[in-house]
Amino acid sequence: MCGHIVLRERLEWIRDEQCVGSIVAASELYGILGPLIVNKSIFDNKYIRQVGEGQVDDMDNDISGFFVILDALLVFLYDDLLEARRWCEDVRKVNIDNSPSLCYIKAENSMKLAVVNPKDLADILMTHPIMLKRRLQL
Repeated sequence: MCGHIVLRERLEWIRDEQCVGSIVAASELYGILGPLIVNKSIFDNKYIRQVGEGQVDDMDNDISGFFVILDALLVFLYDDLLEARRWCEDVRKVNIDNSPSLCYIKAENSMKLAVVNPKDLADILMTHPIMLKRRLQL
């Protein structure tokens, strides 16, 4: 997302000239996935968008602190944006049954971004075959 910038602070995530959250270092996800991350360098120079305080979804539910699923897939599992997007948009893999907090917010390019709370993000990532394989290797 941000190239080779080393983030020491959160950057604002701006959409339609309004701050909707922050761009944070991917290492913030270590707290929810730590035991499965053998090599911490996986976080180097990687970033993820996090919804900011006071943000709500279309049904007026508070989504503060939610993470963009696509960004997490790019941090942990994919180098290819289209491949990550395909996996993220597959309703057999990302749905309300396995992620009760799942909701969609407007993206910069008129598409919708899937966002979830940290617990559901961990659950989604743990269902991916690559992460399942990593769990078996521990």
